Amino acid sequence: MAGVLINPFLGPGVQGALGAGAQVRASLTGLGQWWRLVTMPWVPPGVLSAGPCIILFVSLGRHCGQHYPMPALVLPAVVVPAGVLGAMLSALLNDRFVVAGGVSGPAALLGMLVAEQIARRRHYANGWLTAALLVLVAAVLGLLS
Repeated sequence: MAGVLINPFLGPGVQGALGAGAQVRASLTGLGQWWRLVTMPWVPPGVLSAGPCIILFVSLGRHCGQHYPMPALVLPAVVVPAGVLGAMLSALLNDRFVVAGGVSGPAALLGMLVAEQIARRRHYANGWLTAALLVLVAAVLGLLS
């Protein structure tokens, strides 16, 4: 958490990180704030996270609408479990953690698209190139989170 502990607005240290939105695992497990696991994935920490995620949601939603029979079910079926599981993993692996809320859902959709591009590569022109670009975008999102 060394990079997060330097906060020009709230000061350095753990209190600054907690003020910026970091969560403490003990508050989720022992203080009855389990509801944060459900709300964290959907609250982006700022414009740098929210902007790309909104663009990804819109473009991937359009893709699902064109290529899947029931996009209204496919999108939430991928995004909701990915967001909640991402928050749970962050809580389990770290004592203090910061979750970039909107990233896990679009990352799950990118993963779904990469799998589709690889599985149905004969149906797409330049399928491997598209899959490689999607992996690159997912890696950049992972670095931002």
